[in-house]
Amino acid sequence: MRLRSALLLLVVSTTACGGTGCLIGLPESPAWRFETEADGTRYRVVTRDQQVTWYRLDGKIHKVLLDTNADGKHDLWAWHEGEPKPKRIDIDLDFDGQPDRFEELDAAGGLRRVGVSTGGKGRRYLTPGPDGLPTVVEHDEDGDGRFERIERMQKGAPASIEIDGDRNGRIDRWQHFEGRRLTAEELDTDGDGRPDRRLRYSSRGDLEGIETLK
Repeated sequence: MRLRSALLLLVVSTTACGGTGCLIGLPESPAWRFETEADGTRYRVVTRDQQVTWYRLDGKIHKVLLDTNADGKHDLWAWHEGEPKPKRIDIDLDFDGQPDRFEELDAAGGLRRVGVSTGGKGRRYLTPGPDGLPTVVEHDEDGDGRFERIERMQKGAPASIEIDGDRNGRIDRWQHFEGRRLTAEELDTDGDGRPDRRLRYSSRGDLEGIETLK
């Protein structure tokens, strides 16, 4: 699966002042209003057509909201946080009012990590490598911001998997692969965050031995 930002160009090229030349700085003349967020921070808010841009009082962009299908609801949120290019883009792909794709971008605007909704509050994040294939796949199954499963990939296949089986925020199971075959796994059975038992598997997948680790 190759990863790319499908809508980054749309956000960068449709700023509140009509182009890429004024990402920073207040627009010259459109009507604006003040808005205050829950933390007490005030912003100047400019609405033009299907786009709403929130500016910090120093003139830099805080966020941009877009209604890409003109149905009256925002379906793309670009978080600039004072930078010329977005740091993060949330996208509502099915137009149900809730974002289901989450793109994290580097300073150059390249895709650093992308998350997708897996149903309910669950999310899966993929970090692309130079070839576009994911190098890390992280699973937040209950949407609490902590990963219950982390897959470290090589050429599209898992090389190792880390699992938080009891969902306490600490990894307690480490699996190791050769190709797509599970060769060994280590367990933390006493909850101290370190493996204390190792299971080894044969080429047929049978349990071959158990070791106690110090």
